[in-house]
Amino acid sequence: MKKRVVLGIETSGETCRVARLEVTGNPQTAAEILLKSVITERNYSGDASRHSEMLWSLLEGVLSGQGNPKSRREKKGMAPLSAVDLIAVSIGPGSFTGLRVGLATAKVFAHFGNIPLVGVPTMEAAAEDASIRTGQREVLCALDARRGEVYASRFRRSGMFLRASGGIRICQMEEARRGLPEDVLVATEPPRAAVIAALGLARFVAGKRDDSRTLIPVYIRRPAAVERRLREVKRNKNIKK
Repeated sequence: MKKRVVLGIETSGETCRVARLEVTGNPQTAAEILLKSVITERNYSGDASRHSEMLWSLLEGVLSGQGNPKSRREKKGMAPLSAVDLIAVSIGPGSFTGLRVGLATAKVFAHFGNIPLVGVPTMEAAAEDASIRTGQREVLCALDARRGEVYASRFRRSGMFLRASGGIRICQMEEARRGLPEDVLVATEPPRAAVIAALGLARFVAGKRDDSRTLIPVYIRRPAAVERRLREVKRNKNIKK
């Protein structure tokens, strides 16, 4: 029976996460895919300035089966891509720099390896991860949006996928939880890269595929530096009045 190899990339938070799934059979849902997979995962949560460099080493590690990642200065060469059937990448919302680094890397791998690419919404994946771990069919996803706020969205199981019951809000955690039934699970952690890979394959099997030339991150809000500048401009205008 043919095995499919899926590469998952998750860089929406402070940790770079990558995973390689070797999938047996024809599972349809993310949970089934994980059960039918041999999973290799690597994470890096050190110096944020090295995330771009270390992401490549992490990917080389999972593709070649090597252990702890090394710096690209210590190890040369691109990991082989011929065995990879699909690349799935987390597209946000989340860290501006992290999402750009992750998506750019996924596009390079997809282009040079001629590999299909699927973008996976980060909040859907985080809710799916929590649902798989606990069996809950309804999840409130509340991921860190910095500045004392969270990205919040509620998901319910519908067929093979969790579906958002509304848009993504930026609010404080207390507001996100307000009026929430006790039996609704709250997910606050970014998804595992293995779940990005599994959900990417589930979406691909269902007919979803993205164009690497047009796929972009989902940012939701402006970068902090831009918001500070806009506040300064507004304040200066008020002073002049």
